Amino acid sequence: MRGNVTVLFILGMFLVGAIWITIWAPSIPDSVDNSSSISWWKHKVPSSPIAGLGPLEIKKLTDKKRGELALLNKKIKRRKKSSPWRKKMETKRDELKKQVALAEQQIAKGKTVYDQYCAHCHGAKGEADGQFSNFLPIRPRHLAQANYRFKTTSQGRLPHDEDLYRTLSLGLRGTPMPGFARTLSHEQIWNVIQYIKTFGSKWTRTAFYDRGKPIEGLLGPRPAGPTPPALAKTMPEVYKNNCEKCHGATGRGDGNSAAEQMDTSAGAKTKSPILPRNFHQPWLFKRGHTIEDIALTISRGLDSSGMPEHGPPGPPVGTLTRQQIWALAAYVYDMGKNQPRPTVDKQRPIRVPGRPKMEVCIRSRAWTYERLTKVASKDSKSKRSSAVERWEPLADNSIVVNQGDLVLIVFRTADNGLGEGQGLAIAGYEQQVYLTGVTSNESKKLILRADKAGTFKIYNPVHSAPGNVLAQMTGTLIVKPATTKK
Repeated sequence: MRGNVTVLFILGMFLVGAIWITIWAPSIPDSVDNSSSISWWKHKVPSSPIAGLGPLEIKKLTDKKRGELALLNKKIKRRKKSSPWRKKMETKRDELKKQVALAEQQIAKGKTVYDQYCAHCHGAKGEADGQFSNFLPIRPRHLAQANYRFKTTSQGRLPHDEDLYRTLSLGLRGTPMPGFARTLSHEQIWNVIQYIKTFGSKWTRTAFYDRGKPIEGLLGPRPAGPTPPALAKTMPEVYKNNCEKCHGATGRGDGNSAAEQMDTSAGAKTKSPILPRNFHQPWLFKRGHTIEDIALTISRGLDSSGMPEHGPPGPPVGTLTRQQIWALAAYVYDMGKNQPRPTVDKQRPIRVPGRPKMEVCIRSRAWTYERLTKVASKDSKSKRSSAVERWEPLADNSIVVNQGDLVLIVFRTADNGLGEGQGLAIAGYEQQVYLTGVTSNESKKLILRADKAGTFKIYNPVHSAPGNVLAQMTGTLIVKPATTKK
């Protein structure tokens, strides 16, 4: 009898576990941090009714539908109210009204979203002059100039709408550009895209459009299995002829021409040095570290960066065949596939202008605030006393210091489903504490000199988290005036 009860109890526990997984597991965010899990190429893009159309084309479409609507209204008036034809026309009229309203409202709705999530970096008019742009380690894209880098179109051409959708959804790894797939709906992202296309004049000139093939049609499907031996044997030579002068013989970004590469995306007058990618650091591949994404970069290059197009052969530029591109992508991928990701312990030492009064750790997984303290400990054998360091929670997520104190802040991110580009900032102290683009499972150290007294909000400047999580990402810095004693 007791054995039957035990069996029933075990079965019951399995049933409870199955129900828990079914109900709750879908609400747990999927892990998005892995050097090969985020793929720009593989990201599915939902359809949009006016994707691929420029502002002038949208206006023409809207004007055409307005004309159809006016003509339809005239026909409806000629019909009797009881006529079945009138009812069909009224149904068509209502559908046309919705289409016209959609086209007109998309840009207006896109502006609302842009002002909330994008303007603080990219600027109100997309001129890379947002209020936080000077604090970023990488300058935000100048949207009005429309020199986009991550796209499937030829160099010098505007990206497809689907390219912009991928960048907005996934963000760009290792940069301050976060992904908004968990924050914005599909409709909101499409609306922002249409609004962005009102910046500058390029989107009104069809000469900059590229009606080329989508990603899959550009290179075809990735070949199954390993690279054929005969082709793999030629890869060192192909790499030497096409990559070595910038990326170096071993792929560490130290080629003879590395120092000559310039970022000209903001115009020739404001060009700045840009380093070739180190293939041994796959976590910094902005589009993602998959063979497909590497193949796309080899094929289309990166506009205004010194990275040229390599094929397939044909207009406008092409030197490598499809088979060579796929094999070269696998060759580059192998350089970094087993490289360990650095931790905070391997971070380059920071210079501290004095001895910090406090060391604080902020962890993004639960957005907790902890202080490093020393606790007296006595060895039971030697009877010697020593100080042991340990992290203790800070009350109310508040950091309390005196004016003039130095504070060492350690920001530790975690794979909590928030995506790439996590950040930390202190309102009023942004010039000292403003971190963005901190990738998952990475840590950053920085020094804060509390030279202004008052109460300051600690927040996440990235906006890439869901609303309920974003609300928890706040804390308080309290700086007591210099005359106040602890």
